[in-house]
Amino acid sequence: SQRNSLLRRLREELGSRDFTVARVNWIAGAPPEAPRNLSVRIRHRHRDAAAVVTPDGADRVSVSFVQPQMAITPGQAAVFYDGIEVVGVGWIC
Repeated sequence: SQRNSLLRRLREELGSRDFTVARVNWIAGAPPEAPRNLSVRIRHRHRDAAAVVTPDGADRVSVSFVQPQMAITPGQAAVFYDGIEVVGVGWIC
């Protein structure tokens, strides 16, 4: 219906793709040296979403979701996954 289509478009427009994560702890070892395709979870009940994670120093990254996500909130954790393996976690700026 037109109403559902409008609601879907509004939701996409309210979403964001890009944000920064600081104080990243790379559980898998050293930070990536180049951008990496990972899944990122930004809230406890949020489903992992595909993103490009680009390093910006040893403990900071830029994240760009493939699809816009709702409620990217500073102060919340971002968890990085490679498949089912947790490779890092940090705090949304």
